[in-house]
Amino acid sequence: MQLTVLAAAFLATLIGIYCLAPLTHKLGLIDKPDERKQHDGVIPLVGGIVIYAVMVSTALLVIPVSIELLYFLLAAGLVVFTGALDDRFNISFKLRLVVQTIAALIIIYGVGDRLTSFGDLLGFGVIELGYLSVPLTLLGFLSVINAFNMLDGLDGLAGGVSLVAFVGLFFATGSQVSDTTTLIICLFIGALFAYQMFNLHFFPRHLPKVFLGDAGSTLLGFVICAFVIRFSQEGRAIIQPVFALWLVAIPLMDMLVTFFRRLRHRQSPFHPDLTHVHHIFMRAGFTRHATLAVIMLASSLLAVIGFMLEKAAAPAWVSFALIVLLTLLYAQMIGHAWKLAKWIKRQTIFHGLLENK
Repeated sequence: MQLTVLAAAFLATLIGIYCLAPLTHKLGLIDKPDERKQHDGVIPLVGGIVIYAVMVSTALLVIPVSIELLYFLLAAGLVVFTGALDDRFNISFKLRLVVQTIAALIIIYGVGDRLTSFGDLLGFGVIELGYLSVPLTLLGFLSVINAFNMLDGLDGLAGGVSLVAFVGLFFATGSQVSDTTTLIICLFIGALFAYQMFNLHFFPRHLPKVFLGDAGSTLLGFVICAFVIRFSQEGRAIIQPVFALWLVAIPLMDMLVTFFRRLRHRQSPFHPDLTHVHHIFMRAGFTRHATLAVIMLASSLLAVIGFMLEKAAAPAWVSFALIVLLTLLYAQMIGHAWKLAKWIKRQTIFHGLLENK
């Protein structure tokens, strides 16, 4: 059944994007190049909408319908709808945060999933959240949703990092979760493989190039966050809460460092700029494909390290200390981005990955 759902989601996404992409011009769901977006021509913002439609249709057809599933689909739908509105009309980030908060509350009170503890992060015993449970769950959702949204600035990046997270969840949870959950994870894996074919333009003569749009990047962050919360907390605990940080390490580290840098420069944390990790690699002279390969390799490596720590039953505080050290190292590297870029350019090993223009 898992392979069937994966294949069905792959084909449905393939067909859905191919059929819907030509209609996006009439709907205004297109991305035009500007000073921050240096792609060629207008690109349909249809990837996320199709993935959500495939998720809903496939889920309702092959998964037993429950009230939890309906709440989950409703919450995800709110995120996608708001993202699509932002793609079309460029709405206020405050409105987006309000709707994302409502979607998270549906998961908290409708589905019944929330953060209740952080585990033994500091080595002094389990950190119970108590009255902070709901606000910290909301903060978690908003952080992961917008981390993936901010990462979506390079072809294949948000989709690829999400794919790593879903594959990591699949192997980490294994046969310990319900068939419903496993099938939804397989559904996203299949859909993302299909989307990547369009986004990376594997067959330019036959497939149109498309983007996820805010509808897609926020959907992926929302679903990944919902799953790691569900299976890291008491009652359904299969993975340690800290394992989630390894699955989404690149988006979270990039978002945290970017937020603090903007605040230090007295800018809005949501003010767009060209200082994300993929921008820095490209300024160093890396091609887009090389930048994608490097970041994907790093994301996969971090997920594997987290998975190995999880399977080895390493203490949560050890895993957390490692991820904190990596985040500090990342912040230092970004803080000295120009020096790092010059150093990279001088290294003979990187010459094949640099543009020869």
